Amino acid sequence: LSYDEIQRIRNGNIKIYPNPAHQSFTAEGNELEKSAIRIFNSAGQEVLLPMERRDDRIQFDASQMDPGLYFIQSTYKGETHSERVMIR
Repeated sequence: LSYDEIQRIRNGNIKIYPNPAHQSFTAEGNELEKSAIRIFNSAGQEVLLPMERRDDRIQFDASQMDPGLYFIQSTYKGETHSERVMIR
């Protein structure tokens, strides 16, 4: 995830809750079950997390994540949407 990609983040396409999160968080949005999901830390490094998909909702296990700001990126049919989540 480059600096320019972070600057082009489009809010409102993915809902993240709770935010800030501690042990787990949920991403919800249209076509999310068909999307490629990637998670990046604030340094732009991809982070792999256990996740459970259910329809247009994905539950993430954040229990092993370091505190900080992360970006959830969803790509579907060539269109990419991102949202931020704070882990405490």
